[in-house]
Amino acid sequence: MGHPTLQDVLDLTQQLSPADRSRLIQEVVRLPPALAPRSQYGMLAHLGPAPAMDDFDTVRRELSADFDRDVEET
Repeated sequence: MGHPTLQDVLDLTQQLSPADRSRLIQEVVRLPPALAPRSQYGMLAHLGPAPAMDDFDTVRRELSADFDRDVEET
């Protein structure tokens, strides 16, 4: 037999006494969320540290120099 579905659980819940339903709700509220929300930074954490702004500036200067050189040659 597989895992019970949500509908199975809801059907069984209807058979509980009001006191037991209240206790069930209290237990469910204490459960941790199935999927904790992650920040955008957390979603990319597996990629390692981001490049520093100095790295971006260096590449920007190199590309700019290459572009200027290409424009002068044409």
